[in-house]
Amino acid sequence: MKVEKTCPVCGKVYYVWPSEEQKYQYCSVECRKMACRIPKICIECGKDYFVYKDKEKSIYCSKECEIKHNKRNYISKICPACGKTFAVRKCEDKKYTYCSVQCRAMDSKIEYNCDYCGKPFLASKNKIAKNTRGVYCSSECSEKSQIKGKFVRCDNCGKIVYRTSSKLSQYDHTFCSNQCNADYNNKSVEKICEYCGKHYIVQNERSTLTRFCSNECKNQWQSTSENCGINNPRFRRIQIKCSYCGKEFYIKRYRLSEDTLEHFCCYDCRNEYYKIIENRTEKQRALDIVLGKNAIKYTKPTLTAPHKKVLDILDKHNVNYEIEYLIKYYKLDIYLKDYNLSIEVQGDFWHCSPIRFKTIDYEQQLKSINRDKSKHTYVKRYYDHEILYLWEKDINNNSELCELLIGAYINHNGILENYHSFNYNVADRRLNTNDKIIIPFQNMPPSEISKYLDIKNAS
Repeated sequence: MKVEKTCPVCGKVYYVWPSEEQKYQYCSVECRKMACRIPKICIECGKDYFVYKDKEKSIYCSKECEIKHNKRNYISKICPACGKTFAVRKCEDKKYTYCSVQCRAMDSKIEYNCDYCGKPFLASKNKIAKNTRGVYCSSECSEKSQIKGKFVRCDNCGKIVYRTSSKLSQYDHTFCSNQCNADYNNKSVEKICEYCGKHYIVQNERSTLTRFCSNECKNQWQSTSENCGINNPRFRRIQIKCSYCGKEFYIKRYRLSEDTLEHFCCYDCRNEYYKIIENRTEKQRALDIVLGKNAIKYTKPTLTAPHKKVLDILDKHNVNYEIEYLIKYYKLDIYLKDYNLSIEVQGDFWHCSPIRFKTIDYEQQLKSINRDKSKHTYVKRYYDHEILYLWEKDINNNSELCELLIGAYINHNGILENYHSFNYNVADRRLNTNDKIIIPFQNMPPSEISKYLDIKNAS
């Protein structure tokens, strides 16, 4: 049920819901406004008027009464836009030139023709003075003016359509609709082959691109045309000789201005030319040295079963070591850092053990022999010690011999009668040298090694 209330302003009885009793204190918006105002009497005309409580100091009912009462503080001015007379305070003489905002806006505009459609309209003087991209009567004209293009004819039906310059440059043909595009492309025209003279049918969309009835005619025309290759008036290449084989070939002009003095007809000639050491540049030689030093760093260590057995012997006697120790161009299998000594684990097959092989049967064996020889020379020259070579057969079948040989190698500071394990034997826990000493292939001079070669193309 609604609650009965009485308006405190007009005394009218009205009804509201109980939940809105505090919200609606007055019967109408007018009474609420009147409750916020207080009555006053104009000192100029004596008229009763109402003002809001925050303006209770007001003593005039209107602007006109204020001007009449204070004539000395006001002056009269004529609006330059509409000619109407209006009054302003003396202190605001320079501030107000026009009687209203509308007159001020109208006086700052003049009649101007739209730069796009030509329609006359009122435009701001300041905007016209600063005109850089045009003055337009509406936003539609401004947007349309930014689109550059022209009217062209549809290639299928002949209808005049407007197209932007970007679309005209993007497509070879212009159509007014998708239907005209499909109809035009489905049409076919007859053309004559420029090589064999045969009539052939081609679709409209490819009519400006084809000159021959088939690829065979095109290839024949290109091979026999007087304007191909050297005879072409746009041919700009220069004929020079290959720096390796002496063959004449053509090269582009810009390549002659490069710093390189050598030019080659193919990659094979280039590779063969720079294989010769005398032909390599200083930069290439410097890179060879860097690659030779750094390439060995990226080889991954591979611990074979014999290698692990030798490491177990060293761990048993608490010998400090480092595997795959890098020495500039080479890597040592085991390096004893505390004694400046080296141990190499030699596989019977890869390093061509003279116990197992009487001749060098494989190319890879010859490469390993040469590398072992150069590594031994390098270590002897720059590290001043002999390398101990433990061979696979001795490591697998006679670990006691290897253990005693390593101990003798360390105790005598790297000085032994022989440095290859197959030249030793063990009797009563004593290490003895064999009566017959076998010389490994790596210790033979090149002239002696050539007698044992039994592989094709080996030298």
